[in-house]
Amino acid sequence: MPYARASWWKTSAGRLERYEMRGFKEVYEMSFLVKRYYTMDQIIKEMLFNPIVKDFDPKKDETRLKELERRCKTERGIRITGDPIIIFGRK
Repeated sequence: MPYARASWWKTSAGRLERYEMRGFKEVYEMSFLVKRYYTMDQIIKEMLFNPIVKDFDPKKDETRLKELERRCKTERGIRITGDPIIIFGRK
């Protein structure tokens, strides 16, 4: 299974059309499906380093961390997915 999968498309959802209305031409977006596998210690370090969860505290949030582990644990580790989008345009 690949670490990341990408696809190109031109959408009619309105997001890219807003860029075109501002003078951009040939507007496209690239979407990635990223899967990463972590240990619980790695997740805690990541959340402490990148404050994604407001007022994150490993002790206070222990119940939530255990639920995350229960729901997302695989043979390779705790799977976390992301879906970032890059938008390309030419003016």
